Amino acid sequence: MTETYFPEGNETLTLDQFVERLEASGVVPELRASRYTPEAMSCVAEWMAALARDPDVLRGLLVDGLADFLNYQVDNDFKPSTLMLHKGDGYSLRAVLWMPPSPQHPPEVFSYYETHDHSFDFFTVGAFGPGYRTQLYDYEYENVRGVPGELVPLRFQEETGLPPGKVMYYYGSRDIHTQLPAPSISASINLLLPKTYPAHRRQYEMTLEETPEGVFGKLIAGNVDRQAQERALFETAAAMGDTDLHEALRDIARHHDTPQVRALAWQSLLPNSKHLAEDVGLVRDDGDPHVRAALSQWV
Repeated sequence: MTETYFPEGNETLTLDQFVERLEASGVVPELRASRYTPEAMSCVAEWMAALARDPDVLRGLLVDGLADFLNYQVDNDFKPSTLMLHKGDGYSLRAVLWMPPSPQHPPEVFSYYETHDHSFDFFTVGAFGPGYRTQLYDYEYENVRGVPGELVPLRFQEETGLPPGKVMYYYGSRDIHTQLPAPSISASINLLLPKTYPAHRRQYEMTLEETPEGVFGKLIAGNVDRQAQERALFETAAAMGDTDLHEALRDIARHHDTPQVRALAWQSLLPNSKHLAEDVGLVRDDGDPHVRAALSQWV
């Protein structure tokens, strides 16, 4: 379940001061490894609130961007509404802009109404405007096979908002949320903490299904653009029939950290395999339930 903080006081931290304090604390590797200390988490929440109190954090980001617009955020791989503030060793800081939906601001740009989890932990703090609202659930990652259409039992926690100064902590592969639109222009600041333990977990997107038995998330194929790119690459390599290409694809299918990628590689290779019986045996050796389910027609 998410943690919620309402830090008191009026301390203000610049971006540089925040980074210095965070890195000196040693808390980043602890949180990334899922070693949670309430006192340390509360301290970071206070620093996040202090950072959000500094109006120059967002102002400076926008001023710099407008002054050099052609080169603005060229290395930013996040959605258009997400702006990078700082990238450190094992963490990153980003500002997220939240616009009310309109023809100029489609909801999908801001992930409104898209129920999803994250594979990383993160702090978030309201920094400007009234903030979005969010519906919060949690679930058991270990019980999910990860197959599109699968119904995942969810536990509803609350519906809440993110006004200025409020800080929340989301646990990766545990907390699920559905963002609801901000009523007016808003911004938040996020501290992202990619996991080192447990690592290489999948992120899920789903639609909500309410049944007499409870609330479920129905898994959908997330990150469609990335999957389409991988599928095109794998299927082309498999279709060409080159031994070296097949070996490279087989290596990905056997050893990639992400089960979805392994399954996609096998799905491309098996119809073109020159060693089908051996390859099917290798599929059977993969203990991940997602891989076994995705390749059920072969095993």
